[in-house]
Amino acid sequence: MILIQHLTAWSTTLVAYLVLMSCTDTVDAFGMSTSRFIMKAPKDKQKPSLILISGSPGTGKSTFAMSVALDQGILKCISTDTIRATMRSFVSPDISPALHRSSFAEAFEGDDPVRSWRETCSVLLPSVEGLIADAIKRGTSIVVEGVHVVPHNEFIHKWEEAGGVAVGVLLQVRNEEKHKRQLRKRGVMTGVVEAEEAKIAAFDRIRAIQEEMMRLAKENHWIQIEQRTAPDPLDLVESALSGDASFAEMFIKQEKDEKHDHHGKKQKTVKLNDDHVNGRVSTCTKE
Repeated sequence: MILIQHLTAWSTTLVAYLVLMSCTDTVDAFGMSTSRFIMKAPKDKQKPSLILISGSPGTGKSTFAMSVALDQGILKCISTDTIRATMRSFVSPDISPALHRSSFAEAFEGDDPVRSWRETCSVLLPSVEGLIADAIKRGTSIVVEGVHVVPHNEFIHKWEEAGGVAVGVLLQVRNEEKHKRQLRKRGVMTGVVEAEEAKIAAFDRIRAIQEEMMRLAKENHWIQIEQRTAPDPLDLVESALSGDASFAEMFIKQEKDEKHDHHGKKQKTVKLNDDHVNGRVSTCTKE
């Protein structure tokens, strides 16, 4: 029985790895800068891990979430887009307009983009709460990613109170032109140009949502990862989960790099190539 369980866990990881390997040519479109990918077996941890990943559309959340999950040996990686799609199948727009509205779309003409975004998050909150509560009950690790993940510490505190370790991560793109380029590249790489052009049309709203995310992430001490920064984002997550003292040093260095980049100075980057990011995955038409 134990052998069968181990084989099942390994086969699940292998399938995810093969999916990643088939999509390595689209990684550069999202600008994630991470170390060489190596498939790892599920880690034998005494404490289950919760990793929450937030970010506005076009920041590479799904790519990063899958990378982190496999790097940490976590077999459950859930997108809020998947939860939303499932709920849409049995809840009509008349009952829940926010459920059928994109996170950046207007609820009505001239509305507040941040308020509208928070409404789309609220309708998914009970499902996300149930998902995390179930993982706590089972003692299993999980990664939850999506634009509907609001940077706050309620889930993190509940997870830690149950005896696990948890971390919140925000992916962000401060440069507006770079953000637009990433959205357009994603449309080309996924073949869904119209969906990404709709986001370009609502770009000011997306940027307002990102500003609110950044404010909340800073307020709640989440890791804020700017595209193409050092240190390696996977190392930041690993150190935060393990309580490594070097995490503070890496985070301080990250903030210094971001400040240099923000003031127009040359920032240390890690060049992406097939050897460096072997095993990354593209995102589908998502937010």
